Amino acid sequence: MAPVRDNNIRNWYGAVGVNINIPVFNGFLYSARAQAADLQTELNRQKLAGLRNNIARDVRTSWQDTGRAYERLSVTQQLREQAGLAFDLAQSRYNLGLGSIVEFSQADLQKTEADIADTDAKYQYRLTQIVLAYTISAPEVGPTSQCRGEAALRSFRMTRFFMQPANGRDTGRTDFFRLVSTFACCC
Repeated sequence: MAPVRDNNIRNWYGAVGVNINIPVFNGFLYSARAQAADLQTELNRQKLAGLRNNIARDVRTSWQDTGRAYERLSVTQQLREQAGLAFDLAQSRYNLGLGSIVEFSQADLQKTEADIADTDAKYQYRLTQIVLAYTISAPEVGPTSQCRGEAALRSFRMTRFFMQPANGRDTGRTDFFRLVSTFACCC
């Protein structure tokens, strides 16, 4: 079946249609959308600034903790040396019969406590180094952040390397500053 048509109209007939939409009164939709986009952009800028401030605060806090732990190393080392001298003196006095067993036992206890405090200070210093290296590594961007894991592993390896004294002298602080500057530049 063929469509019904008027025989007076020729076969080459064509038509064109145009639909014009002029948003004269659209309830300020476009300006509201533009303003919402501007506000969202400002909100994102504020969040970014807040995250940067949080990261800077965390790094600064970790840096200060590491500095305090490093300063504590020399204090506990001096305490350990003084307790060792006091123990040697008390032992000599006891061996010569000039001191009592109580004095000798007290000196031994103080030496043991100083050894424990020195070991704890070294442990705390190494722990704060690792925490600082982790804090400097990379901000967490999302739940599946590759950079954070790789940087944390890299910082842990470098921290382990820098914690070892070179040639029997303590270059931990110099090497540690080098570590911090390396991670500050990379991240």
